[in-house]
Amino acid sequence: MLPKMLTDEKYKEVLINSLNTAIDMLQGNSKLFSVILPEELNAEYLDKNESVVSRLSHIVSKVENDNMNFNPYETSFINRAISEYIDRLELSQSHLIYMVEDVDIENVQSMKNAIEEAFISHMRFNAECLENRIERNINSEPTFNKDIILKALSNAERYVNSNSEELEFILNDLDIKQDYTEKNNMALHAIKMTKYDIENGSSLNPAAVSIVNRAMNQYIQKLETAQSNILYTMDGLSDLNHFKEKIKEVHFEVFKFNESYPLPSMSLGLMNRPRPPRP
Repeated sequence: MLPKMLTDEKYKEVLINSLNTAIDMLQGNSKLFSVILPEELNAEYLDKNESVVSRLSHIVSKVENDNMNFNPYETSFINRAISEYIDRLELSQSHLIYMVEDVDIENVQSMKNAIEEAFISHMRFNAECLENRIERNINSEPTFNKDIILKALSNAERYVNSNSEELEFILNDLDIKQDYTEKNNMALHAIKMTKYDIENGSSLNPAAVSIVNRAMNQYIQKLETAQSNILYTMDGLSDLNHFKEKIKEVHFEVFKFNESYPLPSMSLGLMNRPRPPRP
C-alpha cells in the first residue's frame, strides 16, 4: 500500500525540509510585521505566530526522533507544510529557469527530482496516517463539512483546467503538448474521482487524502488572496469578519477532515478497492 520509492532517510528529509520552510516563512512574517504594524498589534501577532512556530518545531522534533504518530492537528500542519513546500519548489524552479542562461532539463533535474520526492512523500505520509488509524481501529463518523471540501476540489479542478488552456496556447511541440495533456487529464480524473468519493461517503485512499489536503490549502490561499485584494481595492471597508471567519472555517474543516475521513472497511487493500464509475 505504501509508496516505497523513497528511502526512509529521504522521506524524513522531505518532511523536515517542508516543516522548516513553513517555520522560515512564519518567522519572515514576524520580521516584516515588526516594521509595519503598530507596536501593540505586532506584539499580539508575534505571540500567536510564535505559538504556531513552537508547534511546528515540536513536530520537527518528533520526525527527527522517528515518532511518526500524529494527531489530526499535527497531520493537518504537515499536509499544509508539504503542499506549500511543493509550491515553493515549483516557484523556485521557474525562477532558476528564468535567471540562468542556457538552462536545459539536465540543469534543472535536481529541482525536478525534489518536487517529485515531495509529491511522493505527501502520499506516503497520508498512507502511513491512514494505516495507523486502521491499525488503531479509529473509524469515527465523518464530521467535516462536505460542501467546503467539494468547493475546494472544484477550485483545484478549475486550476488544473486553466493550466491546460494556458499551455495549449504556449506549447509548440506537439509531442510535449500531447504528453502533458494526457498527464493533466489523469490529474483531473483523480480530482473527479475524489469528488465522487466525498459526495458518496466512500472510503479514501492515500492519494485522495493528499488531493483533498492540497486542494484545501490552495483554497485557503485563494481566499487569502481575495481578502487582500478586496482590502486593497475597497475604500471605507470596515468589516473584515466575513473573510476572517470563512478562512478560519476552512482551516477548521482541514482538521476535521484529517480526523474523520471514511476509512476502508476491509483490511489494507486501499489501492485495490472497486473503482466508482466515471462521473
